[in-house]
Amino acid sequence: MRDADQPTEFPSSSDKGTQYIDNRGCVYVRDGISGEVLWFPRVTRFRKQICGQTPSNPGAVASTSSQATTPVQITLESPQAKTPVAVKPKARRPIAIAAVSKPKAKRVNARSPAVAKKPVVAAAVVKPVVVQQVQQVVAQRKVVRIK
Repeated sequence: MRDADQPTEFPSSSDKGTQYIDNRGCVYVRDGISGEVLWFPRVTRFRKQICGQTPSNPGAVASTSSQATTPVQITLESPQAKTPVAVKPKARRPIAIAAVSKPKAKRVNARSPAVAKKPVVAAAVVKPVVVQQVQQVVAQRKVVRIK
């Protein structure tokens, strides 16, 4: 997926869509900060890039962009190093600071902790349960002889 980090061609700058499909059919999602537009590959939950879709701009030809150029190494020293020049610091005026009174601490009287009362348990009232005895009638077997 390393070679598929960027689309093969980028959409036009007037395109305001949040998703773009390049000419290979791979899906990319728009993101960015401070006006800079970045395209990230859309992936499945198994981190496989989604490809094989119908391109957003089927007539587009892969073009080189400024982001696809070879990287340039930046160094701290320039080829024409200048000798440092002493700079005279400017005289600073003292700044008047207004006196700010500190807020007074508010005194709070602490109360003694409240004592929790013990819960009162009401006596349980027991009602007698009357159980009626049911007589069971069991049928007796009747023997029938067939002749």
